Amino acid sequence: MKEKLLKFSNPRNKNWWLFTGALVIFVLAVVLFTLTEEKDADSLQEYVKNGSVEYSVADTFLTEDTELALTADAVYSSSYDIYYTLDGSTPDLTSSLYEKPLLLEAGDTVRAVPVKARVCYKNTLSDVVTKTYFVGKNVDQRYTTLIASITTDPENLYDPVTGIMMEGPNTEYGFKNFDQRGDEWIRDANVEMFDETGEKIIDQKIGLGISGGYSANYFPKSLKLDANEIYDKENPKFEYPFFSTDETVSSQSAGRKFNHLVLRNSGNDLYSTLIRWNLASSLAKEIGLTPVMSARPVTVYLNGEYYGLLQMQDSYSSYNLAQQLHVEKYEVEKFESSERECAEAAGYAEYLYSDLNVASNREHLEELVDMDNFLTYYAFQLMVNNFDWPQKNYAAYRTNQEGADNRVRFLLFDTDYMYNLYDTPDRAQELFGEMLVYPENDNNALSNVLKCPEYETRFVNIITSLMSNILDPEHLLELIDRYSQEIAAEIGYMEDESPDAEIRGVAGNWDSEIARLKYYAKIRNEEVSDWLDTLFEVEDLYTVTMAPSEGADLSFGAVRLTPEDSEWNGYFFQSHPLTVTCETYPGYEFDHWEVNHRTVTSEDLVISPDMLLEGDNQVRLVTRRINGEGPVISNVSAASVDDWIELYNPYTNTIKLRDFYLSDNRSDPLKYRCPETELEPGETLRLYGKTSPVLNHYLVNFNLKKGEVLTLSDADGMVLDQVTIPKMSADESYGRYLHGNTWKFFGKPVE
Repeated sequence: MKEKLLKFSNPRNKNWWLFTGALVIFVLAVVLFTLTEEKDADSLQEYVKNGSVEYSVADTFLTEDTELALTADAVYSSSYDIYYTLDGSTPDLTSSLYEKPLLLEAGDTVRAVPVKARVCYKNTLSDVVTKTYFVGKNVDQRYTTLIASITTDPENLYDPVTGIMMEGPNTEYGFKNFDQRGDEWIRDANVEMFDETGEKIIDQKIGLGISGGYSANYFPKSLKLDANEIYDKENPKFEYPFFSTDETVSSQSAGRKFNHLVLRNSGNDLYSTLIRWNLASSLAKEIGLTPVMSARPVTVYLNGEYYGLLQMQDSYSSYNLAQQLHVEKYEVEKFESSERECAEAAGYAEYLYSDLNVASNREHLEELVDMDNFLTYYAFQLMVNNFDWPQKNYAAYRTNQEGADNRVRFLLFDTDYMYNLYDTPDRAQELFGEMLVYPENDNNALSNVLKCPEYETRFVNIITSLMSNILDPEHLLELIDRYSQEIAAEIGYMEDESPDAEIRGVAGNWDSEIARLKYYAKIRNEEVSDWLDTLFEVEDLYTVTMAPSEGADLSFGAVRLTPEDSEWNGYFFQSHPLTVTCETYPGYEFDHWEVNHRTVTSEDLVISPDMLLEGDNQVRLVTRRINGEGPVISNVSAASVDDWIELYNPYTNTIKLRDFYLSDNRSDPLKYRCPETELEPGETLRLYGKTSPVLNHYLVNFNLKKGEVLTLSDADGMVLDQVTIPKMSADESYGRYLHGNTWKFFGKPVE
């Protein structure tokens, strides 16, 4: 033991152990340092990304000269640099180095200043922060529309070879850059949008492309804005109620999201009024030709330069269309080409072009196509004389959902030619003549359909009902005034600020183009009446007043009259007898019609000549209240933890709810027994889903999911009422409009 102790205490051995220990510590330190450096390298980008540039000026509109300071936020603990640009390009280490506040000068003309900045920390660049300022002495009075500031690297737009605004190097082969489509012609960009007061409503990274057909040759070109997580993970969609100000749009628009938006140059209407689509879209919604793209004017700046006045549209992308229909993308199918090609693709061409005087052919066609929608769609196109159709600008869709009729319906778009965009000798561009007098083989669906007297009569009555009301000249002129007034001020600015001389000239001639549109809208019904006489030999016109009825909807022509509507006044022709149908609400039943105080007991009223008087004719439906067995499902909400179901008693008697059952499973109709309570006439009871956090309320033993069928049954399992749960957002409910048979989406539900 002593020898070992002496050996251990040997100075030489001691130095060896010290050296070895030091070496081990050194190696561990090197490894630890390397790992730390690797970890730092891996996390530095994330560290830098978490920080951002702070702008000292919060306001968007600046009426005075203002100094803008750029600083990095507190995440950066040591020295850093800030690089910035003012031309829309992405700042990098070659861009301007921020050294002192930037002076934003307010002159007599408002200008857009897009400031893009990023931090450089340890040679690593942060994400870009973009903020556009609108600077001018009168900027707070400048705008009457939405404002869009789009920024992108200038070479994305104007590079001679790859720029999406350019013709490019292959024009001799017929390939212009701005005509190309697909992902390879989408460029990274950023969009900020503001309301007319300067409040920012969106700010996100996007894909930017060119949209349109021949109009892509024009300036300004239509721009396509794509939202996707590949551009912006935090903002994969456009989330703002861009079109909720349109009074013809139902309340669900507030909860909509969009993956594509188009800033459209108005197509062929660019050199005329710029509002023809706004007019068509509004009319289509009134008529019921929905879904339809909305429109809203936007003043657009591109890399800080005034670009022009464009119209925002939501496009018929699969996602947007599904959103409007409240279905999934895979549940909607779209067809787009000529009318014959659409019919063949959708599988109804065999019957559309068959002899429709054969009842079985009509039955097959009606199973596949909503023929009321078909006839109304065609009637509208002819009545507004949209001459650039149907050889193109033709589209249809159908859904594929359990419980839906899944019939083909039609989509309206690109109505730039409506109401005589171009004056032609002897009015050569006339759609009635083109389609019904000299139809081409690929353009003759309507002429074939109207060979059937039943469809001819329906078609004529649709047209006359539209002329009497929605397409009445007085209403048309009101809408033209509304949409022209929306952009009148911006047209004046466009005349001064557009970089394109031709557009400045268009703006100077705009008032006369609006006047010309009004003229043709005013005289069109006279022309349509002449065509009805020529083509269908209409005769014996009569006027009629339809009175709304309690507890029922009336349908005739293109009109659906609800109990809350005013009296409807219009005219029809005795040569084409009008059929009026009624659909009674729960709690009501049909009693009789009164036609000029004459009682008619058939539920479908066909107005015959012997019922009519010389002057105005009066038609009124009489219903009666009834007792009923059980309640009806009146409203549902199914997109959050507090799902709920509302039961309503539409009848005149008290209902004991314990006798009825709710279920989300058809094989188990008695899944939940309704509570031990009574529902008085006109009363509603709300029951919540099983996961609801709401206390002191009735809870059912299931939750609602999209696609389920909610049933209300009696004790024997007989289904008394049911509804298929649609796709909806947390701020929507789905219910019976006026407690009737039409289901609609409503805004954020309240108890």
